[in-house]
Amino acid sequence: MSKFYSLTNVRKCEGFKCVETDRTRQSFKESCDINNIIKRFTRSLGSDFLAHYAGYMEGKFGDASAAIDFHTARNMLIDAENAFLALPSAVRDRFANDPSRLLDFIGNSSNREEAVKLGLLKKTPKSEATTEKVVA
Repeated sequence: MSKFYSLTNVRKCEGFKCVETDRTRQSFKESCDINNIIKRFTRSLGSDFLAHYAGYMEGKFGDASAAIDFHTARNMLIDAENAFLALPSAVRDRFANDPSRLLDFIGNSSNREEAVKLGLLKKTPKSEATTEKVVA
């Protein structure tokens, strides 16, 4: 028979009870230790492992003061993507909606005439052929 509860007859919540004392097995402690894993892996591959990953184990230092930060780089990528999306759909379709294909196309000097026809480059006189401007 079902029991009904009301404001005066409240159901008592007993909570969650764990009957097991320990759910982890301490017998796997040694096999899960990262130092032991690396030792086993190094023993099995020997010097090949150390030779292959030597560059990752040493610190590498360099001058990164001229590099741009992540935020600036990400904003540059977003601006380039927006410029590509602003192109007519027929032009984007010509490059399978892939900005990298467009950059490869424009970077190839043999595609200059087609790029001018598509409106990607401005037509310049023969003497100024080396200075090209991308219209985006």
